[in-house]
Formats: sequence, structure tokens, C-alpha cells
Amino acid sequence: MGNNLPISHENKIILTIEKRTKDSFKTVDIKTITAAPKNIFTKRECEILSCMYQGMNSAAIAEKFCLSEHTVNNHRKNMLKKSAVTNTAALIRYATANGFI
Repeated sequence: MGNNLPISHENKIILTIEKRTKDSFKTVDIKTITAAPKNIFTKRECEILSCMYQGMNSAAIAEKFCLSEHTVNNHRKNMLKKSAVTNTAALIRYATANGFI
């Protein structure tokens, strides 16, 4: 990820019309609509994300919520898959850029 743009899964809808020119048609944008992403994470996943953001590891998060470390790791894997990122740092960046934490 070499750019500094926020990571997002926004859906963009671009409305266009075709305008006839002398020799052909030209596509003209009318308006661009951006649909904000819904919260793709569960309440528990958001709680775990918040702890990860604070620097807690899986064992500490498991203890805090009376869960097994395996369960916390499963939540982490599910969040990586849902956000389409490959590591924890990218997950935290995605979550903060999209207002989930």
C-alpha cells in the first residue's frame, strides 16, 4: 500500500448521459453519488478493534472479555476478511478511516 489515501469500501454511482456531438456521442457526468459504508463489524468485533487500537494483544483482550484467545483470533481473522486487508495495522487504519473506532 504505497499511497496515503484512506482505505474504503465506498460504492460510487456515477450518473451519465450521452451528448450528441457533430460526429459522435460524448459521455457527460451528471452527478457522482457516494454511498458511505455501513458498519460491517459486529458489536463484539468493534470492542475487540478498540482494544487492538489501544495496543492490547489477543491474550489481554481475551482476558478482558472472558473469551478464549482462540475466539479473539477468530474475530480478528473475520475482521481482516470483512475489510479485505491483510494485517492488523491495515485493519486499524481501515477502521479509523471509516469511523468504526
